[in-house]
Amino acid sequence: MQEKLDRLYHMFYHSGSQTSLETEVKTLHHELIQTLSKSDRKKVLKIIDRLTLITLLQSKDSFVSGFQLATELQIELQFYKQGGFVSETTELHPSFDIDMKINE
Repeated sequence: MQEKLDRLYHMFYHSGSQTSLETEVKTLHHELIQTLSKSDRKKVLKIIDRLTLITLLQSKDSFVSGFQLATELQIELQFYKQGGFVSETTELHPSFDIDMKINE
């Protein structure tokens, strides 16, 4: 399932234009690298790599959460269109914590 969500993420995600921020970061990075020793430069690169990975993982988590919410809303809408509500016994994502009416 995670593999499918990863493919969906890569299919639908489009990076926003952050040109000015990216340029500023590259400039500051270049200036910083000029003043550091080789071992300190490696540390800075590791920090940048880790921060980039954290950002990517957060972006994927956000996409997956939105996708799961959309799926749950679609299920609820389908039940509603059929003249009922989602029952308390219907298994949805554990974070879907809303009091739902039972179709009587």
